[in-house]
Amino acid sequence: MKKFLDIYERVYKIYPNNKVRNRVEHIQIIKEEDIERFKRLNLIASFQPIFNLESNLTLTRLGFRRIRDTYRYRTFIDKGITTIFNSDTPFGAEYVQKKDGTFLKALNQCLVYTVRLIN
Repeated sequence: MKKFLDIYERVYKIYPNNKVRNRVEHIQIIKEEDIERFKRLNLIASFQPIFNLESNLTLTRLGFRRIRDTYRYRTFIDKGITTIFNSDTPFGAEYVQKKDGTFLKALNQCLVYTVRLIN
């Protein structure tokens, strides 16, 4: 993310335009020090909460040390950064298996989970 933000800063110096609002997709992983830069650049954060349902996969890929830098919706909202949620459909987990062995559409489960996180 640092390199990405560096590029935005360079482009904005060359082409200043505060009427354009750029957004960053898949902002699931970001370090604390980059969140303030994100705000200063007036970028829109676009999260795909569907991937919360794949948290074991995320943990396996990132490990415990980096997992704290993931899915920081609340931090973005608290800092006043415009935050949106995308479904990323048709990718990601389509169905979630419930404890009773039945399945439900992942998107429905994901929306409930996300609302609980940000409230």
